[in-house]
Amino acid sequence: MVISSAANHYRTAPRHVNIGDVTQSPPSTDSPQDPPPAPPREPDALDCCDSGCGDACVWTIYRLAKDKYDADLEAWQIRQLLKD
Repeated sequence: MVISSAANHYRTAPRHVNIGDVTQSPPSTDSPQDPPPAPPREPDALDCCDSGCGDACVWTIYRLAKDKYDADLEAWQIRQLLKD
């Protein structure tokens, strides 16, 4: 997946919100060595500046992080099924 240099700039120097912040899930007592992935924090409506940032928009960056989280969660769920 290629992200424009503008998006990389905003990842290192965000103007409104740090999309890397996540809400931590409590660790699973069933598998302490393999906790479930933590979802990305959804930006607030006011985090978007509405200036047409394209790939650097907080919503675009969130959607990429959410897609990765969804894939990681599915892989984690499969690992949990295989443990049983």
